[in-house]
Amino acid sequence: MMKGAFRTKHFQSEQFTSKFSLSLVVLCTLYSGTALAMMKLNVKCPKKFLGTVTKVEKSEAPFFSRGAIGNLSKVQVYFKNDETVRGNVDQNVTIQTLRNGPTKFQEGNQYEVEMRENYICSVKRLGQNKPESH
Repeated sequence: MMKGAFRTKHFQSEQFTSKFSLSLVVLCTLYSGTALAMMKLNVKCPKKFLGTVTKVEKSEAPFFSRGAIGNLSKVQVYFKNDETVRGNVDQNVTIQTLRNGPTKFQEGNQYEVEMRENYICSVKRLGQNKPESH
C-alpha cells in the first residue's frame, strides 16, 4: 500500500509535471521542425515523376569550367513520364546532365526524378521497365 501511495504522490508532484510538460514541448517542436523541413523540400523541388529513359545522347556543346583542365561532357536524357507524383510534368521530359555525373542513365531503366524547372534535385533508379505484352 505504501508503494502505490508513493507513485501517486510522485506523479502528482509539481516537479514531475513540469519535467513532463517540458519533454512534451521539446518532442512537439522537433516533430514540427521535421515536418516544416519536408514541406520546404517539396517547395524547392516542385516536380516529381516516375519516368523511363527512352534515349541518352551525347550533347554537342560541353560545359566549361574556369581552372578546369579540358571540358566536362554532358548528355541529353529523354524520359517518358510513366507517373506524375507532384507538380505539372509533361508527358516527355528532357534533362541535360553531366555524362560522368553521379547517375548513369540507361535506356529502358525507370527512375524517380525530382526537379525544379529542368534541373535535377534528386534521382533514384527504380529498375528496368518491362515492356507490356499484348
